[in-house]
Amino acid sequence: MLTFICEFHYWTLKNDLTVSNTDFSHFKYNEKKETETSTDKIIKRNYVKARGFNWSISNKRPAKLRESLKNFEAELNDHHLIAVEWIKKDRIAFILDNGSTIFVTFDPTTCNLIEIVSDKFLQSKFQCEQLVNISFMKQVLLCSFSDNKLGIIHFGRSFDRTLNKWSLLEPKPGLFDFNNSAINRKNERKITFNVSATMVATWSKSSLNEVYPWNPLVKDEHRANIHVYKIIGSRLELCCYFHTKQDPLIVSFSKTVSNILFILEHKNFNDPRIDFSTFEVTNTKLHLVNVVTISPFDWCSATIINAWLNKDDSRLCFSYNDSILFVYDFKLCITCSVKTAFVSIFYFFNYYIY
Repeated sequence: MLTFICEFHYWTLKNDLTVSNTDFSHFKYNEKKETETSTDKIIKRNYVKARGFNWSISNKRPAKLRESLKNFEAELNDHHLIAVEWIKKDRIAFILDNGSTIFVTFDPTTCNLIEIVSDKFLQSKFQCEQLVNISFMKQVLLCSFSDNKLGIIHFGRSFDRTLNKWSLLEPKPGLFDFNNSAINRKNERKITFNVSATMVATWSKSSLNEVYPWNPLVKDEHRANIHVYKIIGSRLELCCYFHTKQDPLIVSFSKTVSNILFILEHKNFNDPRIDFSTFEVTNTKLHLVNVVTISPFDWCSATIINAWLNKDDSRLCFSYNDSILFVYDFKLCITCSVKTAFVSIFYFFNYYIY
């Protein structure tokens, strides 16, 4: 009896990835004309075909999947991947730092590739410096650039089988300037939507310890590192702003209440304790609702590299650069930790098993 805990399907044509013919949980595409005819390979090929998986990838028109996959892998080698967005359950958008978007459509049952489409729409609409961050939610796409600009696109239509590019969704683009050129500072701004996609927060590192010459044109909003905007079609309207004491670890809207914003930062410089602040967003100001100070274990002196909230905002997980995962439960006020085999840069909460 065979038991498969999970299956991995590799969308690649590269030969440097080796998958054993006796491994029935890992699959990759093979050449159509094969020279190896071992018994193990024949057995695995028959198993793959019986499951409905593609053993090799076709290059027939109009999809030309083999050629499209080669071009996709080449772009990933040449450019930095800055965002991966699940557009639908069977379509993923891979967005590169040059503005190119590759849409991959697949069969969610078999993981067989159906279509790979390259889209240069963002390149043509935003003649800005390098893309820093991109986020997509409910027909709104936001792009932050390293030259203090924020691009917004509101789409009039949703994705379907035939509408497989940004340009086909009746896009209405807009470009917003942060107007802090007086400070002359370039920041990598990150983006987070609220649950209803009616507001967006942009955030970057704090500049509290930096010294600037006095300038009457520079306002508090220019020095702030967190800005909250209302989304009005293809326009952004500034609601409020905030300046953190330390570099934020997380700035995230609540997943249950649309006007609640969470900010996570170190309490003080060289202080291992962490402040988790809850703010209510209004039209003009962030109102502090609550602050929870989290104290990691005494032996935990490493650096936090990432943090995540679960679906109902009741648990917070930190990843440290020494492979420690630290979890705090807000309801029970308890902490726990575990040593992992590698440094975790992404963490996904299981929402159904507690």
